[in-house]
Amino acid sequence: MKPSVQKIITKLAKEQKKEANVKLEKVELAKKPENILNKLKALDGRIDKGKQQMEKAFIAYRNKRREFIDKMQTIREQAVDLTDDLLDVENAAKDLGVDPKMINGYREALDMGARVKTDSKAIQNLYPDV
Repeated sequence: MKPSVQKIITKLAKEQKKEANVKLEKVELAKKPENILNKLKALDGRIDKGKQQMEKAFIAYRNKRREFIDKMQTIREQAVDLTDDLLDVENAAKDLGVDPKMINGYREALDMGARVKTDSKAIQNLYPDV
């Protein structure tokens, strides 16, 4: 009786091994390392493409920011020059004995000059240098 039980156990073990091999083959067919590698390479390519796009956008931002800062500095310089012109008007008015505040547009021009100088400087901080 022992030999037949031993044969049955051996045969069962072989069947289980065959089933395990079949399952392993199914898994290998579904997910081959080569397929996984190709998909990972595609993902890596997408990373590179995204990186290139971001680099292009970053360089464009830096260039546009530089242009913007230059424009704001030019505006500020022009505002300073115009404000200096207002000082000339003030001095000329005083020489004539006229209060410069009584001159039409003087006070508004003085206020606007201060605002333009302040805003042209402050707005530069809205867009940080990176």
